This record gives sequence, C-alpha cells and structure tokens, in this order.
Amino acid sequence: MNPDKAYIAVSDWLIRVLSDNKRLIWLMFVLNLTCLVNLYMVFDFRAVPVSIAKSMVFLAAYLLFEILVTIAILRLLPEIFTRLVVVLTGIFFCVDAFALAMYRSVFDKGMFQVLLDTNFQETAEYISDYSSVFATKIFYVALLAIVLALLIKAGIAATNLFLACNVRFLRIFSILSAMGLAVIWLVPSLNFFVISNPVSIIRVSCLIPRAVAEIREYREVYENLDSVKVEITRNESDLPLVVFILGESTNRNHMGIYGYDKPTTPNLQRRLDKGELILFTDCISGATETMPVCQRLFTFFDNLWGGGCRISLGICTRICSTS
Repeated sequence: MNPDKAYIAVSDWLIRVLSDNKRLIWLMFVLNLTCLVNLYMVFDFRAVPVSIAKSMVFLAAYLLFEILVTIAILRLLPEIFTRLVVVLTGIFFCVDAFALAMYRSVFDKGMFQVLLDTNFQETAEYISDYSSVFATKIFYVALLAIVLALLIKAGIAATNLFLACNVRFLRIFSILSAMGLAVIWLVPSLNFFVISNPVSIIRVSCLIPRAVAEIREYREVYENLDSVKVEITRNESDLPLVVFILGESTNRNHMGIYGYDKPTTPNLQRRLDKGELILFTDCISGATETMPVCQRLFTFFDNLWGGGCRISLGICTRICSTS
C-alpha cells in the first residue's frame, strides 16, 4: 500500500473514531482519572513542580490514547461489550476512589489478594467499623459527580473545537500523537512517569491472574514448611541472641516516635531514649505487599525501585541475653 494512502487511512480512522464516540471517550476518561490522582499522591509537589506537571500531562495524554484504542477495538464487537466495559469501569472507579481515600493507592494486586483471603464475617466487621466514615462521604460523592459531569461536558466541547480544525492539521496531529505516545513505551526513562495500563479495566484484568498465582505459590510454601528442617551449622557471633521484630500493617504516620501528635508508642519511645533503638527515617520498600517485602527484607536483595513506596516502619532493635 502507498505510504501516503496508509497515512491518510489511519488518520481518518482515528478521527472518525474520535468524532463518533466523543461522549463515550470522555466518560471513560473521567472514570479513569484515579490513575492521575494516584500519581499526584506519589510525588512531592514541593520538589520539582515542572517535571511533575510534565509527567501528569504525559499520563493524561497516554490515558486518552489508550481509551481511544480501546474504543476503536470495541467498535468491532457487539454493543453489549461496550456497555459491559463502561459498567465495569464505573465499578472500578468507585473501588479506586475508595482505596485512594482510605489507603492512598488505587486498587492493586495486594488489595485483591486480601479480598480473596477475607471471609464474610471479616467483611461485615469491616463495613460496620467504617459505616460512619461512609456516611460522611455522601456530600463529597455528590460534589464529585457534579465535577465529573462538568469535565465530560468540557471535554466534548474541546473535542468539537478540535474536530472543527483543518483536516490536514488533524491528520498530522493524530499521527504525531500516536507516534509520541508509543515512544513512551520504547524509552525506559519515560516509563517512570507512566503507570502501566492506566485504564482500570485493563489494569485489573492483568493484576488478577498475577494475584491468584502468587496466592497459590504462598500456599504451596506454607504446606511445605513443616518438611523443611533448618539446622545452624556455625555461629561465630558474639551476641548470644538476636531478635528480629517485624511490625506488619503498621503506619509510621500514626506512631509517636515518628512525630505523631499522640503518644501512641510510649514503650518504643523509652527504648529510643535509652539508645536501644535505631530509628530509620528514609527507607524505601522493595514492594507494596507483605510477602514480596519479606522475601527481600531478610536477604541482601537490592532493589531501588521495586514497586516501591515509602516504608511505613523502620526500626532496628538489638536484644542481648545470657540465656
């Protein structure tokens, strides 16, 4: 095929998809804005606001591009698939919004693993404990719905203005945009600014099989623990006893020794004052879930950006005993 004809055919196809599905594209866009909120929470905006703003623009542009491609594929399928994708995206938006409000993270593999390991009683207790919190969010939900509706309306208006431009300009813009956004995946340094699969339905469909596979591996490890015999063959340490205490599901933002305004850690504070603790204040976690962290925590594994978040707790204690 002649390159010029292929160029025109592809650009016209992208323009036609954009023109015929303006409302759907912007509905999907606002229902996937949680990825931008998640990126906003990751960065410290006091640091380098220019580079952070660029990363936000990159992610928003790629999100629009991925939505456009997704809708173009859905056009080839029966309409029921499009409706199903919209409904699921709306559900995932609610789940992501809740996770961001409560845990400052979108729905991820670790959260799905927790859901799989949760029984009905734990679920009922969780809903009961947070029922008052849910009630106070009703006003914010209504306000959010109004903001999203205005964003959809503004997006459709901007798209109409864009489509009213010169056709040649649209063709050049569409092709350059596709090429530029594809480069994001080809240049490793740009991957830092992009969350893989910002469209929630694609992200969730990728994380579910990984979560299920990891749970199966964990259970196999637990089943084989009793058959593994550990024998210490040599001990040249001068310390009679070393105890490692791993605090799981602990947030340093609620600990007095890390500056919390309530005395929530009096015992640890006393030991810190006596010089029995070493307090780590600038640590990076190798992962966001317990099991992957433990796999790295007790080894010499070095991973600067392994999925990383700021570690919630870093305390080293040494206990000596003569027994």
